[in-house]
Amino acid sequence: MLYIALPMLYSTRAMGNTGTKRNDWIESVRVLAMLLIIMFHMPASELPVADEHCLSSVILSFMFQPAASLFVFFFLAGYFTKKNMAVKKWLYRIVALLVPYFIWNGLFAFGLNDEITWGRVFGIGAGSFICADYPLWFVLAVIYMTVFWPIWRFSPEIAAVVCLVMSLCGNSWHCELLTHLPMPRPVDFLIFLCGVCAGRVSLDVLQKIFVYLFVPLLFILIIGKYYYSIPCLDIVAAALLLSFMACVSRVCPCVVRFAAKYSYAVFLSYATHAGVIFLLGKLYQAYFTQYATLVREMYIPLTFLLFIFNVLAFRLMCRFVPWLLPFIAHSGKLFWTRKQNTTRVAGSC
Repeated sequence: MLYIALPMLYSTRAMGNTGTKRNDWIESVRVLAMLLIIMFHMPASELPVADEHCLSSVILSFMFQPAASLFVFFFLAGYFTKKNMAVKKWLYRIVALLVPYFIWNGLFAFGLNDEITWGRVFGIGAGSFICADYPLWFVLAVIYMTVFWPIWRFSPEIAAVVCLVMSLCGNSWHCELLTHLPMPRPVDFLIFLCGVCAGRVSLDVLQKIFVYLFVPLLFILIIGKYYYSIPCLDIVAAALLLSFMACVSRVCPCVVRFAAKYSYAVFLSYATHAGVIFLLGKLYQAYFTQYATLVREMYIPLTFLLFIFNVLAFRLMCRFVPWLLPFIAHSGKLFWTRKQNTTRVAGSC
């Protein structure tokens, strides 16, 4: 298979301790995390804010969204980033991330209503992660983490300790240059490096560990959420997402297999959902403001509809313009060879 697998939205179709074997557990976790991120961003547009007692608000609040989902992606990014990978693969990975990052932010620049500058559009050298396609600050963070691979690869454990110390000291690098780039937060880098260290364990073993952790993690989250002030509950919520899907894969594997089938649309959903939500907000303000109460209750179905939209868009591109997928959907080979001159995407083409 010629699936690239973004370190942030990594798919086990590409690499890892299971080779090219597809792991439904990881694929389904990616889909679930993506759905939660989409739901969180719904009120970031001109759509009405959901009532705090509705189901979507309860889920997002209890699961510390979007922090928990982002931590899941950071952890998976690290897990599938091997410290002994070849330099050629390292360089290719950076380029394969940069290309869709620049394309999507360049397209979203046309929707900005403020300054059009390099820092504002791409979030580089702006002292902030926010870019034109604002959810893609995450991709920029993973790019930085990957760029620093020649440094942390010698000892991810020591690098993780450094990030832990920096996280406890204000979650800052205490360096103006790194802030201006901007570098990912120490806690984000820490979760990534924890994934790198966990990469020594096979996916099967890791899944078993998370199955056993489900009850303790749920207990900690409930106690910390409603009875005591426990730090790092967003990290606990991230682990609970992994643990929840690990348990579902044992109890009801058909559900996990069904969700995993559509994981190929995760990156495309990540890149497009902010723009689609923005357009939905404009339509709402123009024609549907009288249905504010109904819209507030529609966040969950709207989330699924938006993801389905990206699934269909991906399949259409896969059928008619497959050469476009590596550039905007991070799927397929970015550079073709004579022996491999077509793009194939597992489960869709």
